[in-house]
Amino acid sequence: MEIPNNYFHNEKKIDSIADLKAIGKSIIKLLEEADDNTEEKKKKMLEKIRHKLESGKKLTAEEMQFLQKNYPELYVKAKKIEIKRKTVEEKLKHCKSKKEVQEVMDQEIGIISDKDPDKVYLIKAVEEAVKEFKNTSDYKKLPEKNEDKKEKSQTRYSIKTGEYQMAWEKEEHLTEMPWEAQA
Repeated sequence: MEIPNNYFHNEKKIDSIADLKAIGKSIIKLLEEADDNTEEKKKKMLEKIRHKLESGKKLTAEEMQFLQKNYPELYVKAKKIEIKRKTVEEKLKHCKSKKEVQEVMDQEIGIISDKDPDKVYLIKAVEEAVKEFKNTSDYKKLPEKNEDKKEKSQTRYSIKTGEYQMAWEKEEHLTEMPWEAQA
């Protein structure tokens, strides 16, 4: 909204109240146009933010400030979604396998209440956080499954006890366990 420099320093003198009213109306019109422009910008920004929330994208600090200032109810929802996303991101950092990543996603989606009015937004945020993590080199380095050393069992005869026992092979040595203790 820019008022021309010569607007107030017009060569004409204000001779009547009608002239003063005309100037006042012009100023009001300029202010209304500026206000409409601001409302338009707010609506566009709000639509952009809603679209990001619906698709699970992360909001910028600027967008969060905009919501806090202009739409406090939506700000509270966005903050809740942001917290959920950060929780998921933190859990993903500690995953030891790709299977664990999937388990984190399933678990986080599973704990969202069906009654939560923001359920759709929260699910999208979880899915988007996992999707972003899967595009990182950290994820690509993970094995498919957690590769714990698997126990191998075998039945063998124990001279000490005079009976067959189950033995588990773990880290290159056998541990004896009587049949009765296997239940």
